[in-house]
Amino acid sequence: MKKIQTGPLNFRLFLVFSAVLTVCGLFVSGCDLFTYKRPFADAYYNNNFIAAIGFDQFVGDDPTIPPIPVPDPVTGITPSVAVTGQWDFGYRYSNWDGTNYMTLSPTNLPGDPGLTAAAFSSVPAGLDSDAPVYRLELVNLIAGGDFEGTPALAEWTKDATINSSFGLLPNSAAGGIHNQSLQITLASKTSYVLFTIPNSVHTLEQAKGYQLDFKWNTTELGPTGRVLVKEASPLIESGTSVTFKPGTKIATSIFTVKDTNVLQFAADTPLSLVVDDITVKKIIPAQLRLLLTVPETNPTLESLLYRFSFWVCEDPSVGANTSPYYLNQLRADMQPVSGNSTMATTPSPYEYLINGDPATYGWQKMTVDINNGNLQFIDKTGTKPVMELMIDLEGSIPGRILIAQPELRCYPDGY
Repeated sequence: MKKIQTGPLNFRLFLVFSAVLTVCGLFVSGCDLFTYKRPFADAYYNNNFIAAIGFDQFVGDDPTIPPIPVPDPVTGITPSVAVTGQWDFGYRYSNWDGTNYMTLSPTNLPGDPGLTAAAFSSVPAGLDSDAPVYRLELVNLIAGGDFEGTPALAEWTKDATINSSFGLLPNSAAGGIHNQSLQITLASKTSYVLFTIPNSVHTLEQAKGYQLDFKWNTTELGPTGRVLVKEASPLIESGTSVTFKPGTKIATSIFTVKDTNVLQFAADTPLSLVVDDITVKKIIPAQLRLLLTVPETNPTLESLLYRFSFWVCEDPSVGANTSPYYLNQLRADMQPVSGNSTMATTPSPYEYLINGDPATYGWQKMTVDINNGNLQFIDKTGTKPVMELMIDLEGSIPGRILIAQPELRCYPDGY
């Protein structure tokens, strides 16, 4: 039998195979086939898109009333007149009457420790210690509701019932809320005490909606108190009935101004009640907002995922006992502008409840993401706003908070 020679052939095949592998290796290495290539420039992954649009870029204190947009007679399209590329207050575009219902200003009040984030609290990772700090306030439209002024009870009267009374209650007394509070004793269903609302900031307008808030405390169970705004002839009362239970609570009453205004406290049964920290705000679009067109960011906006964030800190200028008060909550939001852009789903607003405890001062980050789906542009001209960033105070009672370092970042590869 003839023996088959395999050794030399195997060696030749090995040399051929090795050469092929070498060529392929050089090809793959040179072409870098397995390295991820970013589809966008590095700025889309690294930049704060609104680094140049800090809270100093603000027009909300402009006394000029923005024009009301009207449809074009030919096209029927209503042009946008809202300011873009600068922070503004939303209520200024809703038949604004010229009153500053909100304010935004640098931290330069007497007693402020400085102008930057590091001056107010320790700086967590992600917050620049030199970031400028701004004071955002939803303005309380009345005075006298903290009972710390002189005279503290000048605006108060009561019915003629001998057993009804009101008077100052120091914080050291049982049931006190903030330093001096008001103790009200109502003898019967027909009893009442009245607070004539002093217009310290704004004259309350007829046929306009307002919201009244105050803190209350009682040790009694179950009586229903009527917290009303009582207007002049013909007598119209509007407000909210509150079932009082032991402990300190916040009561809210929505009312519309008819004529002269007094706040009336009454009850369905005899009641002893402590009240404090009375506030009134107008029902308005109470937002600090930033409208953006496509070219106003760096880099320019694309149809991608975004994250909006900023930092908040409780305001040390707020006294424990007097108005202005701590802002009790706010909401961060990011929305497409109707008609100019869309999102597959709306973003989830992030609500922050502020505890108002000076012992817990500290910077905290507010962040809002898009739930699912990129921002999609309808307007391609770059002249109309396509994105709205918002700090929303509509759910808050009047008060102050510190804000710093707004950021808009992009996530082309997803969160």
